[in-house]
Amino acid sequence: MLHDFVNNTTEYLEEYYQRNQCESGFSEDKKRTSWRLGQKREDRLETANICTSLWHNLYWLG
Repeated sequence: MLHDFVNNTTEYLEEYYQRNQCESGFSEDKKRTSWRLGQKREDRLETANICTSLWHNLYWLG
């Protein structure tokens, strides 16, 4: 990791920023859904996850 930072600082920071945004997004989604999804069936869980991700992406675009 240190080697990548020293040799390709710009690329490393770009990747880090994307990773940081992704982690922040997951955290926001968890908080928005009260840290759990209120569905039990597998197909409904998938739909809820997709909708939450879509909502998060639209929120960040706006």
